[in-house]
Amino acid sequence: MIFNKSTEYSVRILLYMCEMEDYKYFSATEIARAIKIPKEYLSKILQQLTKKGFVYSKRGKGGGFKIIKTKKEIKIMELINLFENKKFYNKCLIGLSEDCEECRCIIHSKWTNIKSILVSTSLDNIKIKKLLN
Repeated sequence: MIFNKSTEYSVRILLYMCEMEDYKYFSATEIARAIKIPKEYLSKILQQLTKKGFVYSKRGKGGGFKIIKTKKEIKIMELINLFENKKFYNKCLIGLSEDCEECRCIIHSKWTNIKSILVSTSLDNIKIKKLLN
């Protein structure tokens, strides 16, 4: 994937949680095992997802992490904005300028189209079985 590990893992975490029945609480250990993410790294990502309102965390017996939004409500660009450097999607992809909007290079319009797809694509558009295998 062209995104950093945190972005990639956040998509996998949220997809896994959305796919489970009844939107139950998951322990960090359960999620880490299911999607093969180091638990320490997972905990950092879950903190960010909790802060931004994607998941709810509850301490104690019966607690864990619970998804708040539906797959249709979670847009890929929201996760990119949360975990990627802001320059990632503003920078010219072939390095001609720090600002793609000013550059207007040969792939500018294609990159603009890709960004609009990322804004409109939700987790609901991703096939979970392919991603988690």
